[in-house]
Amino acid sequence: MAIMSRPADAPAKALVALARLGSDLGLPGWPLLAALLRREANGKDAPAPALVEILTAFGSVAHGDVEQAIQHLHALSDLIEAGTDAAHDVFTCAFRTICSWPSTALRQVMTGVRVPTSNGNWRSAREVAARVSGIADSHRLARELEAFWPTNSSDDRDLDVTLDKRMASDPMVQPRTLAQVERSCAASLEAVLSRAQSDIPAELLALLVGIVRQTEGFRSLVSKGLALPEAATDRIWSRIRKEIEGAFIPQLPGQSLSNIRRKTLFTFKLARPHHVDVRSLAGERVQLPVGALEPLLIIGDGHRPRKPIDLDGQDHWLRTVTLADATQPVEAEQIRRVIRTLALECLGYQPKCIAILDELAWECTRVEQTTVEDARARLEDRLPQILAELKPTRGTALRRTLDEYDRSEGSSLPEMSGRSVFPT
Repeated sequence: MAIMSRPADAPAKALVALARLGSDLGLPGWPLLAALLRREANGKDAPAPALVEILTAFGSVAHGDVEQAIQHLHALSDLIEAGTDAAHDVFTCAFRTICSWPSTALRQVMTGVRVPTSNGNWRSAREVAARVSGIADSHRLARELEAFWPTNSSDDRDLDVTLDKRMASDPMVQPRTLAQVERSCAASLEAVLSRAQSDIPAELLALLVGIVRQTEGFRSLVSKGLALPEAATDRIWSRIRKEIEGAFIPQLPGQSLSNIRRKTLFTFKLARPHHVDVRSLAGERVQLPVGALEPLLIIGDGHRPRKPIDLDGQDHWLRTVTLADATQPVEAEQIRRVIRTLALECLGYQPKCIAILDELAWECTRVEQTTVEDARARLEDRLPQILAELKPTRGTALRRTLDEYDRSEGSSLPEMSGRSVFPT
């Protein structure tokens, strides 16, 4: 046994380079394999089929061999930190292979290795997290490796939180009715909407509310807080139910996005923390430093675990979403990112559902611009009539504009010195 990946996937040229350098990869049989690779290469790049044949003869590290994987990754990280560039490809290949292992074995490997971070340094995997926004780059897995890190399903039971003494003292999990908890959740979302509504189209915020919950208390957030007409809210929310939830393919009997939405309750918190509690690559809860924050960026992974709670005799899930209370103006892209993250990581949206949601979010973003453009077009169409009704005096700019229009052909507005009558 000599390599982590399947022979056909192995970075052959990198392995040859390491063999020539006499590097120790911490694998059984590597000295013999290195000698064969050097012999086959014989001072030049060996044909890929020949290398694959040699690698196949040696095979790979046994699936789930935690101790051997740790030894191998240790050796590679030492080589990389010492400046051996060829070890990068081998490390990436090995890391990708380990990410396909069962989660228990993967976490065990991560307890004993170092990994590259997004700021270019190396750190113990017990102090690094992946696919978590808001943490400092010094503690976030390098982006090229993060693509291989497995995503957890929002319905994974291992993400559920068992009620402990600390949680039992939380007023949100005290015995309460569904109506009481809904009011608390709506109030927490109202603070988010208030933070964003001066910068963001009301329709886009209504979409956010609609994927979270569609009961009367949440409808009131839209009609009163955002002053959006009921017809507009109905149109957006009905599209969520018909187009997005209708595209969902159940994986279990009785499963649906509407049921998940009804069972899920979100508490939103605006904060500017210096550290955040997250799950590390090793599967441990650790405090990691917070990095640069954008407005309403979801901080950490506290929204992923579900807190089971009984409300009115029925099971529900509580999720806590921590959002950055940064001072800059909120942008539509930041709201779309919140919507997408909640849908993907908390509500079980499948890829087709996400695609429809993204399209609807873009429509809700452009709705105000579309309205402005439509109003401008209508005004331009009516401008000649308006000018005629004003009966402008000859010699004035208004009269010249009207006369020029009368001389023009078609129904389009005249252009004066290459510019439209209305400023762009």
